[in-house]
Amino acid sequence: MDTFAHKPKYTLTLLLPIITPKGYPLKLETIGEHIRKKEIDLELLQQDVAKIIGVSEQTQEQSAKGILSIGV
Repeated sequence: MDTFAHKPKYTLTLLLPIITPKGYPLKLETIGEHIRKKEIDLELLQQDVAKIIGVSEQTQEQSAKGILSIGV
């Protein structure tokens, strides 16, 4: 008789806690939050992101804080 022919009655799943970096947006409701998430994921500086999307560093910083909305 094959002992592995039947599925086990129980399974064990170990869950690791999800640790998010400081400043990581948990809700993605604005363009600024989406940009901030991608910035952290790709380990970019705000000045790098500002250069990529073609705005000033100040504009990018205000957008990340939710003070200013960047038009698309």
